Amino acid sequence: MFITTIELMAEGGKEEIKKRLDTSEMISDYEIDAENKENSRKNVILSFSNPVDTRYVAPAIQTLLN
Repeated sequence: MFITTIELMAEGGKEEIKKRLDTSEMISDYEIDAENKENSRKNVILSFSNPVDTRYVAPAIQTLLN
């Protein structure tokens, strides 16, 4: 099975997350929901440039967001 879009919760600043995603060739588009300033967790929707095998989604995200 392959994944093209995934939604996840990321910890950290919005600008830091944007910087990492903007420099990635793996990500074609993303959306960060950072409405709640009190919480450092951000809801992030990622769209991959190419479908990613489910076995490699977690390592790919770890590489992107460290």
